[in-house]
Formats: sequence, C-alpha cells, structure tokens
Amino acid sequence: ELVDALHGLGVRDFGENRHPESRDKAARVHELGDGARLHFVGQLQRNKARQVGRYADAVHSIDRPELVEALATLDRGERGPLDATLQLSLDGDTARGGVPLDAAEALAERVLETPSLRLRGVWAS
Repeated sequence: ELVDALHGLGVRDFGENRHPESRDKAARVHELGDGARLHFVGQLQRNKARQVGRYADAVHSIDRPELVEALATLDRGERGPLDATLQLSLDGDTARGGVPLDAAEALAERVLETPSLRLRGVWAS
C-alpha cells in the first residue's frame, strides 16, 4: 500500500535492506512500471547475491570480490547490467560491511570488468 501511495505521488526509486522483503517489494514496484526501480541497500550475503541480482535494479552494498564473482554470470536479459555501488569502510571496520579503502580501487576495477554489473558510485559506512 505504501509503495502504491508513494508511486502515486511520483516516487520512482524504492529501497529495501532485506532479501525476502525486497523480492516482494520489487515485484510490486516492477508491476507499477513508469520507471519505478528497486534498490537493495542492505548487507548482501554471497549465497543471496544472485537471487537479489535477478530482481533488484541496483545493489548498494558491493564490498568484496566474492559478491562480484557471484554476480558475474547473472543473466538479466533485456534489463541489462545491474547497477552496483561500492560500500566503503572509512574506519576499516568491515563488520558493518564495506571494503577497506586500500582495497577499494581493486574492487572497483573488478566491477568495471564484469559485464553483468555497471558501477554507479560509492558510499561510505
């Protein structure tokens, strides 16, 4: 109901941080059409990465090479590459997610070399 109401007000970008909830929300967002997109903003587990990559329009928590590898063979058909944002760890504490700054450039290069992903930016945690 909230997605429908916000869409009616002109909102086209929706976010969710948990896999089961984001899958359900993505289905509704895509039904609404009109450019509506679902962004996965939570910490992503490798074993869930491909599932999330199939329905999300963007993932904002790429923080390790294993996620890039899991998404490398993703086939999104006509939807094209998955928008990917690197999550940086400014303090080096990766417990909350985020790639340490000294490894960020190498991770960005891996994303750029992966046809199923499109690097869109970075954010810091």
